[in-house]
Amino acid sequence: MLWLVAFLSFLIPSGVMAQTQDIHALRIVTQTFEKAKKDNKTRQDTLVVKKTHRIENLNNDGEFKSVEKQMVYKAYGKDGKNGKEYVEELVDIWPSGAEPAANPLDFDKLLDAFLSHFYFSINPEREVLDGRTCLKIHFWPREDPPLAKENADYLVNNITGVLYVDEETLALRRIGGHLKEVIDESPWFHMEKFDFLVEIRDWKGLGLVAKMNAATKYQYRDPRKSFWSLFSPVKRHQTHQFWHEYSNSE
Repeated sequence: MLWLVAFLSFLIPSGVMAQTQDIHALRIVTQTFEKAKKDNKTRQDTLVVKKTHRIENLNNDGEFKSVEKQMVYKAYGKDGKNGKEYVEELVDIWPSGAEPAANPLDFDKLLDAFLSHFYFSINPEREVLDGRTCLKIHFWPREDPPLAKENADYLVNNITGVLYVDEETLALRRIGGHLKEVIDESPWFHMEKFDFLVEIRDWKGLGLVAKMNAATKYQYRDPRKSFWSLFSPVKRHQTHQFWHEYSNSE
């Protein structure tokens, strides 16, 4: 059997072999994300969520400098004109009166983006997370990703990393990634670092986000937020940390 595999690998172009493996990886990822999106929709429709977003500033060497702000949200699903609507309501912020910060790591956007933005390949190695053996599925940007309409789209179109999928249940357990290359949309947006990690835990049969971390280094000009950014870009070197807590009732 081994000689047959070796013989076929010699005859068949490497691109075809890679394409076959990609199809297998895509099948697993498709099933995994169908469950992840279904569980996420259940979370938004029926569970009360407390989400904490903490931002820390870093020095040029990447070491801790100061806490910029911390925000706490109550998140829930409510009835709207088009059915259930997901709402995140700010209930506390420190320092008091500070402007809430944008979320640089949108889990919903990641879920929606994966099948249309990335190629996949299965690593022969396995990794054990919380006592469960996981497949390691690498992902990287497609050659023809959807057109970017905002800064977050440039980011999603340019990340690479690994999905950790429970080998037995095919449930998503972790997503880790980073920038494939520097994003330079001069003069409006420039990002040289975006490392992120999403941890997913089983909660009463649902695979839900437990925490998300991101380390970022970027600069931008946005006269809608600050007129002076036209002359001097806003620079950020930060970590973003998110914690999620769940409950069935108010």
